[in-house]
Amino acid sequence: MIHTDIIKRQWYNNSDVFYLFIHLAYNAKIKPENFRNITIEKGQLLTSRKKLSNKTGISEQTIRTCLKRLINSGDISIKTNNQYSLITVKHGN
Repeated sequence: MIHTDIIKRQWYNNSDVFYLFIHLAYNAKIKPENFRNITIEKGQLLTSRKKLSNKTGISEQTIRTCLKRLINSGDISIKTNNQYSLITVKHGN
């Protein structure tokens, strides 16, 4: 569930960042899961900028910028390699 304090986020009025955050929060796992020997914990999702772009309709460059803003605000963290990004959505920050 999205906390009501979302309206206080510094990026709340940026529609791309807001939409991306909602997409990430909605698609984050609700319980731990294993996928190809990768443990995806509750609140995480395995994706890529290209997949996020395809699913949201936001360009890859804008996805990159939005992800940086969400990292800088402390709302997500990301572990990446050359195949995927493991994004952790930090609800309730």
